[in-house]
Amino acid sequence: MQFVADENVSHRVVERLRADGHDVMLVAEMRSGMSDTDVLKLAETETCILVTEDQDFGELIFRQHLSVLGVVLLSRDSRAAQRIEVPDHVGDSCFGCPSVGQPAESCLELDQL
Repeated sequence: MQFVADENVSHRVVERLRADGHDVMLVAEMRSGMSDTDVLKLAETETCILVTEDQDFGELIFRQHLSVLGVVLLSRDSRAAQRIEVPDHVGDSCFGCPSVGQPAESCLELDQL
C-alpha cells in the first residue's frame, strides 16, 4: 500500500508502516507547511491513502467534494490504542469514499508506539 502521512503524524507511525513494507511519503520530509488542499491533491495524484490526525480533511473531502483514495484518521489521544487496517487491495468502488474500517486480523497494531 502507498500512504501520504500528514506532517502531524508521529514518526513512529511512519517508521512502523515503512518497516512493514509500505511506501510512505511524509509531508514533513517533502514540504513542511503544505496546505491541507495540497496534501489531498498529492494523495490523489500519487494514488495514496492519507494518514492524518487532522479532522479538517473531512470537510475538504465531503463539503468541497475533493477526491482521495482513502483517509486513516488517527486519534490524538495518546492513551488510545490505534489500529490501521491495511487491506491487500482497494477496489474501484472505494475511490473517493473514505470509510471507517472495522478492526480485523490484518490490522497493523499501533498501540505499542
